[in-house]
Amino acid sequence: MSRVAVAAGAVVALLALAGSGMAETLPSRTCLYVSSYHPGYHWNDGIERGLEKSLAGVCRLERFYMDTNRNPAPEFSQAKGAEAKALIEAAKPDLVVACDDNASKDLVKPFLKDAPIPVVFCGVNWTVAEYGYPYANTTGMIEVAPNKEVVQEAKALLKGASSFAFLAADVPTQHKEVARLDVIAKRESLEMQALLVKSFADWQAAFRQAQERDFVVLGNPVGIPDWNGPLAKTFVAAESRKLTTSFGIFMRPYSVFSMVNVPDEQGEWAGEAAKLILDGRKPADIPIVANRRWDLFFNPALAAKAGIHLPDHILQRAVKID
Repeated sequence: MSRVAVAAGAVVALLALAGSGMAETLPSRTCLYVSSYHPGYHWNDGIERGLEKSLAGVCRLERFYMDTNRNPAPEFSQAKGAEAKALIEAAKPDLVVACDDNASKDLVKPFLKDAPIPVVFCGVNWTVAEYGYPYANTTGMIEVAPNKEVVQEAKALLKGASSFAFLAADVPTQHKEVARLDVIAKRESLEMQALLVKSFADWQAAFRQAQERDFVVLGNPVGIPDWNGPLAKTFVAAESRKLTTSFGIFMRPYSVFSMVNVPDEQGEWAGEAAKLILDGRKPADIPIVANRRWDLFFNPALAAKAGIHLPDHILQRAVKID
């Protein structure tokens, strides 16, 4: 969505409210939500849902979408960061919520570091070190996936397991997951094979290759431009012979079991932090935290095909995926 589209949408909304006699009920303050992704992306929508819940009646929530999952080139993200900066200068919101890594990398770090406007970030994967947080005007929530728990659970299910494969899109966020999983694998005395791919055909070939390992951890496929979810389901049902698991919300249909973060938590926390800041709290006085919630899912058909009998502590908590 362009800056013009965002501005035009806001004007239309305000005129509609004025015509209905409700304009006086609008909050006086404005918050700008800058998402690294696009509307309709499940993770993005969950964060936005949580943010809307927390900020209802507190500020007018305007939106800017960088759309960097569908356009992964670094120069595209940088241009979108500059476009968001121009929007901030023109619209002068009271606060910015920057969601996921690219918003921090290409908007907050180059343009908003220690600026007068307060910023709440969320969805930054694993570490904020590369962005230099904290700044005087920022606080936020780091996104920490339950990958240690996934690996440990898989190892416990498969007595004598010595190796696993990690299969995901070849994108920066998944490179972070490889680094984290490598540390976990060493601690668990497991050999990890990282398979990062750029096309759906390569994903299929890598999935077959991954069957040579004791189990498979499926990472996020977003960033594979020709990803085909329905075909992936059929392919996995035919080709899967080993335990498949994941900590990514998109890989639930292809995994025997999965533990996934709750995106709403990121948005709800960001909204609550924004309220404190708008009420006078300094962003630097609000500690940066990590998420604490995740959901559990299992796929009985894939479990049966792999000969996996899941323990009660999973079955009693997990949501069944057809």
